[in-house]
Amino acid sequence: MHCHLYSRSKTCNGILHDVELTDEIKRQIIENRLYHEPKPIVNPNITTIINNLNQQRNIINVINTFDIGKKITALANRDGVEILELDDLVEQLYGKSAKRLQTNAFKHDVEYDDSNFKDMVSKITQQEDLMHSSVFFDTKKDRFLFATGTNEWDTMRVKPGLELIIDSLEKYHLSHYEVYLIRKIELNQRARLDESLDKYYAFMATFNVLPFVRGKADANILYNEGDANYVANGGVHAGDVNGHQIVDKYNARYVAIKNGLSEAKKNATYKEVLDIVHQNIQNNLETINQRIAELIQVEPDFLEEIRPRRRELAAEI
Repeated sequence: MHCHLYSRSKTCNGILHDVELTDEIKRQIIENRLYHEPKPIVNPNITTIINNLNQQRNIINVINTFDIGKKITALANRDGVEILELDDLVEQLYGKSAKRLQTNAFKHDVEYDDSNFKDMVSKITQQEDLMHSSVFFDTKKDRFLFATGTNEWDTMRVKPGLELIIDSLEKYHLSHYEVYLIRKIELNQRARLDESLDKYYAFMATFNVLPFVRGKADANILYNEGDANYVANGGVHAGDVNGHQIVDKYNARYVAIKNGLSEAKKNATYKEVLDIVHQNIQNNLETINQRIAELIQVEPDFLEEIRPRRRELAAEI
């Protein structure tokens, strides 16, 4: 056999099987007296896997058409989870940072810009676990959904809904940033922080959120309650001509910045923030729909809790 394969003047060319007689093939023939072409390895479960994937996609597509508030409420009730209201979520996320701003517990000056503000909004709306999913958006109805704290939902149109998110961020975090900057400017002669305050006021004005200084007295802005110089209820502290001179200045500054914003600038910022919120919420919904699709495979009765009833379908028509 070795002579046949290697020593003949006219080399055997393997016509019968139309293969090239490589050294590896010759070795197999010498050792086994036979040669079989390798057959492709086919996973016997590949068809099943594909069918299962297609079935799951179909299930997710159906689940995606169900009422958002109803299916999230059902899932939260099943898990024994109470979804946080928006204000509670923001306070939980930014309470520590707000406290540090209030007590000036930073080694270096804190300065935020538009990208920081957008990151904060993103953090609020990209929460993937159910308890922290306080905000959703229903594209069919073009409405925001806000958790009420009882696993029920309040709905709101797009513009006021987005403004509510910014307002909550202002109440539980950024109001402390505004006060922090004013104290730095007025008490520590950090005039260079004027630009950071202007950026902040411009962002707030885009969403019609008023400055924290509005309606306050100077002492309420410059000092924490309990400080030696703090005077409750808008009183005057030593060195002031009147108790509202500083807050009046910054109120006027906010109004001037708001009036100076171009429509193009406001629209661009508004759109960027809304796009961030929409994308985060869409990602959250995809995660929840995937979870529900897996759940009804083992708990089929759960489907009955979230599927629309006839009267609900009739109401949509």
